[in-house]
Amino acid sequence: MKRIIASFCPLLLYAVLYAPYKLLDEKVIVEKFGCSCPNIDPETGTEIINKFNANDFTLVFWSVIAVIVTVASAVISRKCERRLLRLLIPVVVLAVSALLTYLIWQRLFWG
Repeated sequence: MKRIIASFCPLLLYAVLYAPYKLLDEKVIVEKFGCSCPNIDPETGTEIINKFNANDFTLVFWSVIAVIVTVASAVISRKCERRLLRLLIPVVVLAVSALLTYLIWQRLFWG
């Protein structure tokens, strides 16, 4: 039972990283990459299309975290005796990670 609980512990990385990332997003990332808001060029009056913005960076960052969490969970769950649990735990963690990544991305969406 301890190994099953330990297999889900990497999901705590979301809780640990959310607040610092949100602060970093507001202060640095949006300034660096810009938001998805339309920008108008003052000289020509045309819209400047921002191909990679803070929203894209946020999605990439949390997707990498999802991969790290899933791999860590898979490594920890390898020590479970039951084969079904060794397969099921990483799949559940991947699903939860994907959901958390989507929810965080939506919550931090600029635009």
